[in-house]
Amino acid sequence: MIRSDFDISDEDFDKMNKPFEEAIDNYVKNNFIDEYMAYYIASGYNMSALFEGSLNGVFNAAIDDLCSIQYGSKEDIEKLKQLLKEKYNLILRSDTRLEIEEIKRTDN
Repeated sequence: MIRSDFDISDEDFDKMNKPFEEAIDNYVKNNFIDEYMAYYIASGYNMSALFEGSLNGVFNAAIDDLCSIQYGSKEDIEKLKQLLKEKYNLILRSDTRLEIEEIKRTDN
């Protein structure tokens, strides 16, 4: 569901958004971040691109670099559409607007 009720209380927003943020945090921690951090450190080390400092500083730099990745090309969107359809039963109806439709499955 895509929400359009922007005029909600902070309490209602928190009730809705907190479980979403927790789900995203858990997904990233359980499926992605360890491998990414290991790759970042290993690549930086092997390419002599790491500088002295704290490990926490490396973590922050890795997250900053992740945030600067360019995403949204036609190829990216096509891959995203396919993944949404195959894994989540959702159809992204527009390449420019957030228009999503759930695929209704009929079990025979």
